[in-house]
Amino acid sequence: MGGISSERDISLSTGKQILESLDPDKYDAFGVDAALLTGSSRKLLKGADMEIETVAQARNTLARGRVLAQVNSIIGSRTTARADVAFIALHGKYGEDGSVQGALELLGIPYTGSGVLASALAMDKSMTKKVLAADGIAVPDSVDFTVKKGQWDRVGVSKAVADMGYPVMVKPSRQGSTLGMAKIKSPDELNSAIETAAVYDEQIVVEQFVEGVELTVGVLGNDEPFALPVT
Repeated sequence: MGGISSERDISLSTGKQILESLDPDKYDAFGVDAALLTGSSRKLLKGADMEIETVAQARNTLARGRVLAQVNSIIGSRTTARADVAFIALHGKYGEDGSVQGALELLGIPYTGSGVLASALAMDKSMTKKVLAADGIAVPDSVDFTVKKGQWDRVGVSKAVADMGYPVMVKPSRQGSTLGMAKIKSPDELNSAIETAAVYDEQIVVEQFVEGVELTVGVLGNDEPFALPVT
């Protein structure tokens, strides 16, 4: 839980809910803040320092309950506790993109959720759409490009988006929780929305807006997977 992504605070809240939901008579569960890895040179990403009341309460509750452990207590050379399984409650970069999944694979610790490849692909909206389209699955039209040091082909992108037609959704390719995302109805809003999205990721997707109902279908199992009911 936690970590250094832009969704750090959301993840802390998620982790708190998981810890409160697990039956203490069945599980010896404790939270691990992935940002507390000794020797890490990574800094908190943009948006990870937001403080909202819900998260402040979650952090205080976790601190009082003494259920937050140092990462090194599990994976360090002087390990004091070997986890039977890691329940991944991380959000965003380094949490949902295959990074922590790869680390746990190397450590031989089973974990919840998808594996390294599926996590990496699903976190990248542009790559996800390419894989789906290659398998004949319909996806919205989009313009994908990279913003480097605040610069991109503004004329080319603007023309491609105009040809696609408004309204469109502007979003960072590898970000969640709608951070940096905006619905744009006219050309004069485009560049500003791209600049906002580029705060979170240099890879940007400007996508055809499709109105409809959002559906989620969870899938459980590895060898014999099955679909949960549609929500």
